Amino acid sequence: LDHHEQHNQDGLTFAPYGPILRAKGFLCLSQLTLDFFGLSDLQTWLGIEVGTAVLIMQYAKEDLAAIRSGKWVFPKDIV
Repeated sequence: LDHHEQHNQDGLTFAPYGPILRAKGFLCLSQLTLDFFGLSDLQTWLGIEVGTAVLIMQYAKEDLAAIRSGKWVFPKDIV
């Protein structure tokens, strides 16, 4: 998310949450779009405010839709 031009406009740094989510077994983007947990769970796990949790889940949903439609482009500075 930190390297995504549109998502990075919020001024938030999402990189620290990756290792925490990985440690909790979140290995695929699609796991963040499922209905098995709520915003309060994500808040507790990551120690974040509800608005940040909403952004993470919103961006995951948008990115997954872009991947499935073939419109997602890998950020240039990661390649």
